[in-house]
Amino acid sequence: MGAGTTGEEKAKPRRRAALTVALALVALVALQGTALAAGTTSGFEVRRVQSLPNGAATLLGELGMVASPLNYGGTGANGVFFRPVNGTNEDSPLAFAGLQISVDFGGDSPPTQTTLHLPPGQLGNPYLPACATTEITVSALQGCPSTSKVGEVTINGQSGSIYNYKPANLPDPGDRTAPGAVALVVGAPLNYAKAAPILVVPRGNGNYGLDSTTDLAGFNVTSLRILQYGLVPQNLTDPLPALPYIFNPTECNTAAATGDTSFADGSTSHASFTMMPRPAEGVHAATDRAQLDSECARFPWNGVEPNGNGTQNTATLKVGAFATVDGDDNGAVEQPDEYRFRFLTPARGGIPYQSHYE
Repeated sequence: MGAGTTGEEKAKPRRRAALTVALALVALVALQGTALAAGTTSGFEVRRVQSLPNGAATLLGELGMVASPLNYGGTGANGVFFRPVNGTNEDSPLAFAGLQISVDFGGDSPPTQTTLHLPPGQLGNPYLPACATTEITVSALQGCPSTSKVGEVTINGQSGSIYNYKPANLPDPGDRTAPGAVALVVGAPLNYAKAAPILVVPRGNGNYGLDSTTDLAGFNVTSLRILQYGLVPQNLTDPLPALPYIFNPTECNTAAATGDTSFADGSTSHASFTMMPRPAEGVHAATDRAQLDSECARFPWNGVEPNGNGTQNTATLKVGAFATVDGDDNGAVEQPDEYRFRFLTPARGGIPYQSHYE
């Protein structure tokens, strides 16, 4: 006969089980505490908006409009065509749409930096007048030329300015060969002053896009808003009183922007936003893909460019091609030869602005 068990012995397994459950609950609470401590992002958006900033002189163009160097219709002024922002026109190929970027941060850990990845072909103009100060301070950046102001920044509800910045003067020597840079400044009481490079990064399939990182360390940022101008106002006495800063892609593909944020506790977050197409929002209709596909099909090439709803022939856009036998090769069919092919693709300005491909 087997020996009997006492009540105390029967209770031991139950005690061990209870202890295991208690430890599991403690671990779960700890994990929940860790999750709550991690930084979070919300409300990430990158929208194409009107070309000119509010308050720009009316002779530069109407507000609420998107400008384009191509005649897809609209009101022409000094070689630029303006159409209303309506959910489609701001996505027109090569249009100078502004960019409105929004993101909020939460959790128990503040953000240290956030990087914006624009879709392929959404490019900028680094040849605008640039701020060249070597001092990255609030007072120095607030003294940048007004003609180098390319946007506005709002951090935790406090407004400031964005300037086109000379990459060679960036604080980090490793950044000074970047193709472009921006400086952001917000005055007191925040006293934020930073400059950072804009990088051209492969996006796959032969496409490239812009990456821009904003340093947020030490400011406990909960809200970030950036408006980049599509057209940058210059002095009214200049031959071109507004210069393009943002260029739309020349292909009408679905476009998405992404953002990656790092937080003080080492956590990270990733967010994405589809810029085109968009559903109906507010007073704007849904993106008209048929209109955009028609515009991309009529994009200037080989002597043809858009003209309202149709096209027109332009001799200065005619592509030239040349083929030559290289070196001392005589072109005999009995032996391999080296041939060189050159293609000339002029811009609307004619031969002085042509591109070369070999």
